Amino acid sequence: MSRRTTGQDDDYPDGRLYYWKSVNTPELSDKLIERLTQHTAAAPSPDSTIDVWYQGGAMARVGEQATAFANRGVPYLFGIEGNWDRQAGHERLSAVKTKYDPGNLFRLNANIQPTS
Repeated sequence: MSRRTTGQDDDYPDGRLYYWKSVNTPELSDKLIERLTQHTAAAPSPDSTIDVWYQGGAMARVGEQATAFANRGVPYLFGIEGNWDRQAGHERLSAVKTKYDPGNLFRLNANIQPTS
């Protein structure tokens, strides 16, 4: 069976590690842009990004309750993408997991397997 691909497969290939968060903001002030620039420069991986998306125009003219897409009245969204290749520190985390959660009870989030 062949695997279906999407337009993002080239940008986010299998085998890498990813962690993304996003937040809406009503404006892009100079102070916010300065902080975003500082955090981008300090990213531990050169493949990590902070993306700024404008959400105005036709999208903002649809009522807030009209669809499942929320926050239409907030014009900007920025996404913070942590993208990296190796599992830095996961051996140490596995040892902690083995000590405190050997049965892997807490496994529903980004799971770290306990060592055998």
